[in-house]
Amino acid sequence: MIKEFLRRITKNSHDNHAPITPSITADITSAYTLIPIDFHGGGIGKRINSEDGTLEAADGTTMTTFKVYHIQEGDIVEVINKNYEFKLATYREGPADHLIYTYCYQSEENWTIYNNDFIEDDNYLQTYTSKKDTYIRIQLRRCDKGTININLDTEPVIHIKSPKTARITKAAVPYPCKTFFADEIRKTATAILKEKEAIRAEGKDTITLALLADTHYVMGGTFEDTLSNLKAVHSQAPFDAVLHLGDLTDGMSTKAVARDFSQIVLDGLRELGTPVYPVIGNHDTNYFKGNPDVLTEEEQAAMYLQDIGQANPRYYVDFEDIGLRLIIFNSFDSKEKVRYGFNDRDVSFLEDTLSKTPKTTKVLVCAHVPLLPKMHYWSKEIRNHEKILALIQKHNEKHGTILGYVHGHNHSDQINTEYGFPIVSIGCNKLEYFTDYKPEGSVTYERKMCDETQDLWDALIITPSRNRLAFIRFGAGEDRVVENPL
Repeated sequence: MIKEFLRRITKNSHDNHAPITPSITADITSAYTLIPIDFHGGGIGKRINSEDGTLEAADGTTMTTFKVYHIQEGDIVEVINKNYEFKLATYREGPADHLIYTYCYQSEENWTIYNNDFIEDDNYLQTYTSKKDTYIRIQLRRCDKGTININLDTEPVIHIKSPKTARITKAAVPYPCKTFFADEIRKTATAILKEKEAIRAEGKDTITLALLADTHYVMGGTFEDTLSNLKAVHSQAPFDAVLHLGDLTDGMSTKAVARDFSQIVLDGLRELGTPVYPVIGNHDTNYFKGNPDVLTEEEQAAMYLQDIGQANPRYYVDFEDIGLRLIIFNSFDSKEKVRYGFNDRDVSFLEDTLSKTPKTTKVLVCAHVPLLPKMHYWSKEIRNHEKILALIQKHNEKHGTILGYVHGHNHSDQINTEYGFPIVSIGCNKLEYFTDYKPEGSVTYERKMCDETQDLWDALIITPSRNRLAFIRFGAGEDRVVENPL
């Protein structure tokens, strides 16, 4: 059986300038499923560094995958084009402790650990059968050692064959739920049902959102566990929609890799069968650590929002049956001198949307970056925060319908109620635990691999008629309830 890290990549690219990633397909002529290998982020002129297993520049006679693939016993790696041959580097489950317990973004968005087994010699292969569960990165060359001159997007060179009895389609083998999450799944589902039953007993209506922030998808990370837990809770206490508050990926590689990794997250969340509403975070712009391959706003919308029919990162969602509007807008612009905050288009959008919101409709404002500079460690300014704050306060004073402002980005929990409505920060879904680089007054909960604190997300139960937000925490942290008296 094979579990490719990238098994949820969609068939079609949402980035018109990026190549289409092929999908996993069943080979009806044999007893195997064929898993294509792509070279997004790697490619011609890259090779494996034998010291640390990372990619490094090379001449045009080698090409290497950026992504690592998880293969299991019986899986076969083989060239399709017999003019090529390959070598493998192998990796094992991680992550290294420093990736959890310090402020650190792995440069290749890869949490597996290199096995120090790559030797640059002439022992290249054209086929390899795996004898164990491992992770691989693949380096190829021409058999004649000449310069490689092919179009990797249209000319397949290599694939993995997996026994069809183990896997027929991408969804054939369910991801196993980890036993150490079992109690947390039951506890969270029970808490959701109790909250909804209590509100229903008062004759009030609710809506339940799966609420996540800062997933920062990496190869060998823990998102598959998060998705498994979301599905398990959803099966017992259903969600009405998913709201992701931004930073699907680290944003340190190419646009093609950003698309592939973000689609793993978004396609996974869509497997719940509910609408998924993304907020675009600063890392989602693919602007981090000096990455030159920055996404334009149009590319961001095409990559993250096409599934819900939105053409830009400012939009709203109405739940008319319970009188609720989610207002979602941008909070980072890499082109601005003060990058964190709200540009003039964001301000105009919020002003126009609030002015056209029915006066009895309750409003939850959603962004990635916090509204207040004092709730933000990384800069002393939040661009145009005074204008956004004034718009929200004015609407609330006039109608009393602002439920709150919810955001991610800080990787910590916090609630501020000084301004007439709650400003609520959500901790990070990414497995991470350190207390520095956080705003004063925020709370960071201890996290550990392989227990319930490995995961972190909320079930947000909204009762508009009571101005009530109930955050039911899964994993590290505590439940929180906010009721805006206005």
